[in-house]
Amino acid sequence: MSDIITRTGNSLAVRIPKKIADYLKLVEDKEAYIHPHDHKLIIESRE
Repeated sequence: MSDIITRTGNSLAVRIPKKIADYLKLVEDKEAYIHPHDHKLIIESRE
């Protein structure tokens, strides 16, 4: 799966497809832990 990186203000943004957001239990305004690892972007939900 691929997508386009967009700009939001001074930051870059990536859309997260609904299926992935549901699987990770990501919802709007909920905190998530985002960090780089081995040249990959890791997003972890904070349950």
